[in-house]
Amino acid sequence: GMRPVGGAPVSLRVPGWSAPFRVVTVSMQPGRGQIYLGLLDASAAALMRRLLARFALGWLVMVVLGFLVTLMGLRRMLRRVDAITGAAASIRSDDLSTRVPLKDQRDEVARLARTFNNMLDRISSTVNQLRTLTDAMAHDLKSPITSVRGSLEIALSLEDRSQSAELVAGAIEQLDRLSDVITTSLDVAEADGGALRLRP
Repeated sequence: GMRPVGGAPVSLRVPGWSAPFRVVTVSMQPGRGQIYLGLLDASAAALMRRLLARFALGWLVMVVLGFLVTLMGLRRMLRRVDAITGAAASIRSDDLSTRVPLKDQRDEVARLARTFNNMLDRISSTVNQLRTLTDAMAHDLKSPITSVRGSLEIALSLEDRSQSAELVAGAIEQLDRLSDVITTSLDVAEADGGALRLRP
């Protein structure tokens, strides 16, 4: 194996021993020879093995803790995303009152929940305006439609063509006015909903 050099310790393996020896050589007076001093390196090797085992255990504990912390944070975030998904799935056209519960967090998921709730508020407001408009239009249109229908029925029953033509012309005028009322009402509804497109 490796031969010791004067003054510098080296590790030597000796057959029959499991651990190496640390050996140093010291020169005697010229012509008197050398002295080899050896020390069994078992305690240093055992210390090194213990240090490596502790390092490996510490590394393993850090990896497991990091994994657990990441897993818990991910589960918490997924629970919050699942609440948003559940709220979206429970929305019906006849009930827009569902909202995602908000907490004091200021992360991206909380921002998504606030945006989702704001969107539901706008949709609910638009649907309520549309319901109000359709109710008002149905009430306002009932009377003119009944009047036009009556005029046309009378025109059909008359023998005199000039009189029936007058009734039909009057019905057409009423229909034109009715069409103007509907167009104006729809424009007002679009303006209220922010969807009116102005053409120059």
